[in-house]
Amino acid sequence: MTSAFADTLRESVVQAGTYLAIGLVPQLDRMPFTFTRYDDPFLPYGKAVIDATADLVCGYAFHLGAYLAHGAAGAVALERSIAYVPDGHVKVLHAPFASADFVRAAFDDAFDCHAVTMAQGTPAVHIIPYLQQPAFGVFLEGDETPLGRRLVETYPKQVGVYAPIHSQTAITCHLIGIPETRLYWAWGDPIFKVRGDDYAAWWRQEIQRLRDVLSRR
Repeated sequence: MTSAFADTLRESVVQAGTYLAIGLVPQLDRMPFTFTRYDDPFLPYGKAVIDATADLVCGYAFHLGAYLAHGAAGAVALERSIAYVPDGHVKVLHAPFASADFVRAAFDDAFDCHAVTMAQGTPAVHIIPYLQQPAFGVFLEGDETPLGRRLVETYPKQVGVYAPIHSQTAITCHLIGIPETRLYWAWGDPIFKVRGDDYAAWWRQEIQRLRDVLSRR
């Protein structure tokens, strides 16, 4: 039997001992110099981040726009990076989407994520197609709204909200009515400001520091 999205998310948090997730937003002018030597650096970069952090976080959020800015190679890197994430970690595709056109791309048929983000103001007719399988979830931009609460009545373990914090360097989210399913996606400074060869040690140091901070909240 397929688990509901809320159960998958909760199990990932419990297994990791933290609700910290990593947001992957690859940018050529910000990644360690080691990776800029590749013709297609996004995949080796993503795999390096995952290798260095998988034991410290509960999941990964992949920024669709950042990958597609690199064209076809970026799309391939996105698909393969998502596939590289170890079992037991939740995977979110962050667009955010505003239509139902990407349901098959987001889930089993292509990128194989557990959840997607939806743009603020997206009507229910474009959200519901993402909720047809209980294993998948959506995070709606902004605070809890009457629309979100109505959707929860039909899809009680699949609908959440998200909001940027700390000047866009992190996003916090949770499923509506299930506060223990929260996530904190960290990206940008200070975690990913390093460009030298000691990048893996730096990532681990900064992520452990953030884990410790979140554990006290």
